[in-house]
This record gives sequence, C-alpha cells and structure tokens, in this order.
Amino acid sequence: MMFGRGLVETSDNFGSQGAQPTHPELLDWLACELVGRALLPVSSSDAASTPATNDAPAISENATGKSARPTNSLKRLHRLLMSSTVYRQSSRRSANANSMDMDGSLYSRFPVRRLEAEIVRDRSLAIAGRLNNTLFGQPVEVMEDFAGQVHVKDDSPRRSLYIQARRTKPVSLLAAFDAPVMTLNCDRRPSSTVAPQSLMLMNGDFLLAQADHLAKRVRAETPNDLDRSLTEPLAQRYASHAASWQFGYGFAEANAQQVQFNPLPYFTGSAWQGGAALPDPTIGYSILHAAGGHAGNDQQHATIRRWAAPREGVVTITGQLKHPSENGDGVRGRIISSRNGLAGQWEAKTNEVATSSLKVAVQPGDTLDFLTDCRENVTSDSFEWRVRLELADAAGKVIEAWDSAAEFHGPLGTSLPQQVAIAWRLAYGRPATSEELELGSRFVKEQTQLLGTLGQKDDLELMALTNLCQQLLSSNEFLYVD
Repeated sequence: MMFGRGLVETSDNFGSQGAQPTHPELLDWLACELVGRALLPVSSSDAASTPATNDAPAISENATGKSARPTNSLKRLHRLLMSSTVYRQSSRRSANANSMDMDGSLYSRFPVRRLEAEIVRDRSLAIAGRLNNTLFGQPVEVMEDFAGQVHVKDDSPRRSLYIQARRTKPVSLLAAFDAPVMTLNCDRRPSSTVAPQSLMLMNGDFLLAQADHLAKRVRAETPNDLDRSLTEPLAQRYASHAASWQFGYGFAEANAQQVQFNPLPYFTGSAWQGGAALPDPTIGYSILHAAGGHAGNDQQHATIRRWAAPREGVVTITGQLKHPSENGDGVRGRIISSRNGLAGQWEAKTNEVATSSLKVAVQPGDTLDFLTDCRENVTSDSFEWRVRLELADAAGKVIEAWDSAAEFHGPLGTSLPQQVAIAWRLAYGRPATSEELELGSRFVKEQTQLLGTLGQKDDLELMALTNLCQQLLSSNEFLYVD
C-alpha cells in the first residue's frame, strides 16, 4: 500500500473469490525477499561482520553450527521498497509513459496520494504551531456540538492518534476524509474526493480555527529581512491597510490650512505617547490609543491621528467625539485636509457630538488630520473619537473603508508581502515564487478592502490574512503528497 494500492485488490480475501494479483511475478519476488532470504546460508565472515541493530539482530550460528540469518524482517522489506527507484519516482506524467501506462498500473510514475484523515488534522495543528506531541496518556474525549458535528473536546491539540474512537460518534473532520469505520476490520483505507470534504474545509470550525492561529503565528514570526529581493518591489503596491494611519502631535496654523505634524515617539503596547512616564517633560499628556486619547498640555501639543489617501476619490467621514468627564472645559476636535484646509470643527464637554456626514475629495498622498486639543486648560481632557472613512470612486461606489479603532497599531515591522511569504513557507515547506507572492499579496489586499466595505470593525488585515491561510490549508498542495 506504499504505492497507493496493493498488488492484490482484495487485501481482505486472498482466496479463490478474491482478485488476482496485478503483478504476480513481483509478488513472488517480494515473498522470496521476505521469507527466502531468512533461509539462505551465509559465510562465517558475513556472520562476524554483521552488527546487531534494533531492527536486525546479528547473524548467529544455529544448532548445526551453520550460520543462520535472522527471522523475517518487515523493516528490511520496507527499507528495500522505500529505497527503490520506483518508490522515489516523481508523479509527473510524460506523453511516452501515458501511451503505455495511462492508469499507472505499470508504475511508470508515482501516484499522487492524499494525506490520511489523521494526518490532515495533525498537519493543520502543526503548521498553526499548536500540535501537542506528548506521548502516552488518556484518550482525548469527543463531543457533539449544537449542529450535530462531532469534534475533539475543548479543541485539544493532541495528535489524532489519541482521539477517543467511538463507533457511534466518529469525529466529523476525520470521517469526511475517509477515516476507517470501526464497526468492521479495516483491511485498507480508501481515498475519496467528495463534496463534504470541500464543505468541511470551507466551513468547518476546526480548519477556521487553525487558519486563525496560523495567521497570528505569521504576524508574530515574520522576520524583517525575509525574502527582501522578492517582497520589496511589492511592498509599496500592497502596503498594509493599517499603514494609512499615523499617530502624532502638533498644531494647526492660525488659518487652519496647514498642520505641523510630529510623530509620537513612544508606544506602550496599547497607546502612543511622549515617553515612558506621564506627563512627558517635552510633549506632556498627549496620548493616542484605539478609542481616543488625551489632549496635550496646550494648543501646540494637540493629538493628531493622520490618515493618508492611497488613491483618488471622495471620502465620507462618520464618527462621534465624546468627552466623558464632568471636570475641565472639554475638548475641541477638528478635521483638516492637506488639500482643502478645515473640513469640520466640534467641541465636546461632558457630552458626545456627531462628527458625521463630511465628504472630502482627495488625491493620492493627501492627508486628513484629526486634531484634538485642550481648549483653554488641560484638566480632565481624556476623549473618545472613533471615526470611519469610506473612499468612493467617481461613480459613487465605495471601494475601500477604514476604521480608526480597528486599525490602530504600534510600530509596523514586516510588510504584507513578507507575511504572505512566511505563510507560504509554513504551509508548503517551500518559498513562494514571485507569481505566487504577487497573487497572495493581491488576495489579502482585496480581501481587506472588501471586508472594510462590508462594515467589519475588527482587525481587517488579520481577517484577510486568516482567509489566505484557510485557502492554503484547503489547497491540493497541502492535502496531497507528490
């Protein structure tokens, strides 16, 4: 069965009712190799020079004084088969071989084999960085969910070898990929290609969870210098969606036509600010986080959330500016376009005001600055200001959207193409070609844009990267052995 099928089709019936072997001479030869070699005499020099190993004990002398080979060794036969030229063949077809061996019964090529059900699950866990290789122990229980799907209890990442085998409750994922039915003896494992397999890969909770873990692993483990020769030409074209946002402080000129922007230098892990301690000796209380922030000490240190336009269009801005404290004199929020100047201005004190229904025309590279200042004094000037931007084309169709809270980020390290490259390496064990890298980067970029137009408020790029990882885990290259 190393070659996808046995020499005898009915491996559970070698009698007269069973099928005849497809290669009787080969079967006889293998039988002689397994049994006959154990009966062949060997010389004393062979016996003395043959060391003992775990799978082949040393040759010894029998009661008659003649050297005898060890008993039948399946390990030796496996080694013989797996080191053969036939086993090490490629699965590529050729016109000449196809003319004589269309179905592969003459072993002119190695058959493409799909991974067994347990290996599909274990490989998904391993690539996601979750597989538990602990040996021995109690079996992992299975349970049925509200939809009637049977899965491993508590999403245990232990190897499939340790999953509890219950005849009345076969694990849905394993059953879809032809895991043996335990009501009968399993003489062979068929490999089918049926619709439930695709549905399980597209909609199954297990694979979706592993794709999510893989996407997070990709983000955490992608080195900054990965495949620079391939990824750098694509980095500008497929820039990170979150890279449209910058976080800083500064002030607007008196006519509110220009903004002096300075990046906030220190990231705490959840917020940008002037330094490790607050107030910072130079920048003061200026803070920006996902939901909002805190205004600076004066008009020269207003917090600024800057957005840069990636293309031409009309941006529709919606949002709410909130000042929750009962103390202080409130905050002022302004939106200033680098092309058109002041677009809107609002004040909030112990209340919430809408900063909505603004439409601003932009060209590639234009910026929109969301400034929040302390008005007259800096007492209790924490604020919340979450905005949503929708970029529409000339026909009015929304082509991309941004959410200031969902896309708040720390220092951007690796580029989107680099993340695609590491995902490819983890899933397939090989580097992506330039064409594959471009396709993967374009897929993530377009998915990010689509999710934004659908009103998603989570990390859009992580969701898009998860979708890519799911496609990789569902592909033929992942599921089949060549």
